[in-house]
Amino acid sequence: MTMWNKLLTTLDQLFGMPNKASSKVKKLQQGFDNRTQEHVIWFEYRIKVRNAIPPRPDPNVFEEERIKRERGSKIINAILDDVLKDYPKRR
Repeated sequence: MTMWNKLLTTLDQLFGMPNKASSKVKKLQQGFDNRTQEHVIWFEYRIKVRNAIPPRPDPNVFEEERIKRERGSKIINAILDDVLKDYPKRR
């Protein structure tokens, strides 16, 4: 068994799902952190699941984004009103 297979088996045991169809591990990047003097390796671990139900989007997130947009546009409109009040109006 190669070291990659051992790593994949360990990750499956640690994070695995009961209805796992397949899994894979891939090295994305390797580098050296000069600040801590350590070698750093980034991995990607993917699991494919049988009969997986996609998660529903949280409706509160969309509502929060809408509120942020409205709040931002109100602030911009207030600033523009304040700035433009000194300019003469066109007829």
